[in-house]
Parts: sequence; C-alpha cells; structure tokens
Amino acid sequence: MSVTQRILDLCLTCLFFPKYWRGLYRELQAYLDGNTLMPVRQLAYRLYHSTETAVTKVFDKLLQAADEGDVSAFCLDLTAAFDTVDHDLMLLKLDGHGLAIKLGSDTIEPSGHVCILGVIMSFDLCLEKYASAVRATCFFHLRQICRVWQSLDVDVGSANTLVQAFVTSRVDYCNAVLAESPRVITDKLQRVMNSAARVITNTRKYDSGLSRLMHDELHWLDVTDQV
Repeated sequence: MSVTQRILDLCLTCLFFPKYWRGLYRELQAYLDGNTLMPVRQLAYRLYHSTETAVTKVFDKLLQAADEGDVSAFCLDLTAAFDTVDHDLMLLKLDGHGLAIKLGSDTIEPSGHVCILGVIMSFDLCLEKYASAVRATCFFHLRQICRVWQSLDVDVGSANTLVQAFVTSRVDYCNAVLAESPRVITDKLQRVMNSAARVITNTRKYDSGLSRLMHDELHWLDVTDQV
C-alpha cells in the first residue's frame, strides 16, 4: 500500500473515529517532511519554528547585509488590516520618491526604530531600546508580584512560577539576537534577573550571596551565558 493510499484511508477512518487524528497527523507530517513538500520559509505552526526563529532569521539577514555594506530594509506591519493595501501601487509610489509614502489620507514617515514580533531594532541594528523596553515591562510585573505576595499567602514555589511566567520568560524571548551585544545592553536585563531572584528568595538589594542563590538554588544562568 502506498503512503498516499494509507493517508487517504486514515482520513476516512478519522471521520468516524476522531481519536485517530493524532496518528494521521504524524503520518502526514512524516510524508511531507520526507518528500520536502513543506515550505522552506514557513516560520510558524511547525515544530522548531516560532516567532523567535523568524526574528533571529531576519536579524541575521540584516547583519549579513550590514557586513557587505548594503543595508536597505523597509518593514511594514504584517497584520490582516494591511492586506487590503494594493502592494503594486505601494511599490510604484515608493520607486524614486524616498521612504515617505502617502496611502490615502495617511502619510507613512521613516522611523529610526522598527518592531519585529516584539523585538525593537534601531536603524543601526542596536538593541538598546529593546532591552530598555523589556526592563521596564519586567520591573512593572515584579512590582505587581511583590504586592500580591504581601497581600496573599504566596509560597516560594508560587512566586517562582509567577516570576517565570511574567518576567524571566520575557528576558529569554529572542535572546539569541543579543549575542555579542555590549555590556551596556545585557546589564539592563541582568538587573532584571537579579531583582527577580531577590523577589523569589526574599533577599534585600545589598545582601551577599545573590550569585550563589541564582546559580545553585534557582539554577539560572546570567544573561551573557544565556545568549
């Protein structure tokens, strides 16, 4: 029996027995991967493909272009609302008229920063503004967690879960783009990790042994080691 016939039989079976959908998915995915039928540039809804993969790939392409001395990028908001724009007309207006374009009654001006899936990049590919935004968001959530901890009977395990969900996960997100970043950028995120560790361990700012608590008890890596 051919693979195609096997998949068709499974489809018919799944119509009457929904519990077999998982098996159908595995066989169909194996068939598509084995015959290289999946789109190469798909960066979502697949194993090992995520928004972090997409951001890292875009940032890597920009760095390669910068190394060649030929950086030219035009980034737009890839939302459903933008699908109504006539792309051919937009490109025609862009050709030979600079970066500022007029769409209807709105004028789109060039910006020194662009946000790609939550990661803010500047025109010179610096990530300082992104690190500052992540730091501000994380400290806001840490303050909220401290208030909850003081008003409720929250144990260390629950506090650790809250910090992981709202703070450290934001620091970990797309941290691959921070590779080889200067200390002025990574130190901003390291201060977030230090504050998060103090919240969980209930230690004060000038208490000693913070590094030991982070590495030995919480099993956290420093930001520079994570990237």
